[in-house]
Amino acid sequence: MKNQRRHASQGLVCLAMSSLLFAACSTKPDQQTSIDSTASVIATITEIQETNLLVEPIEGSEELNSSDVFSVSHVNIEMPADIQVGDQVEIFYNGQIQETAPAILDGVERIESVK
Repeated sequence: MKNQRRHASQGLVCLAMSSLLFAACSTKPDQQTSIDSTASVIATITEIQETNLLVEPIEGSEELNSSDVFSVSHVNIEMPADIQVGDQVEIFYNGQIQETAPAILDGVERIESVK
C-alpha cells in the first residue's frame, strides 16, 4: 500500500512538472513582457515618397547592422510638415526591422526633426 501511494504521489509530481514545462514552452514571443518596447534611430532623409521616406541611419547606429537604407511609412504618423531631403530625423518605432530591400522599420509611431 505504501508503495502504491509513493508511486501515485511521484506520478502526480511528474504530471505537475510536465504541465509547467509545457506551459512555459508554449508562451508566444508577443506575450513576453518588454521593459522598453520603443526604439529610435536618427537618420538622414534621402528620398520623400507619397507614403514613405527612405532614410540612412547616422554612423554608429545599431540599425546599420541590418541595412544602410530603410523605408519608413509615414501614413497616419506624427511628422513635421516641413522636412526635406537631407534633413535628419529621429524615428520612433517598435524595435523590429523587416529584412527586405530596402529594410523596413516596423511599427513607426512618430518622426521628429533633429535640430
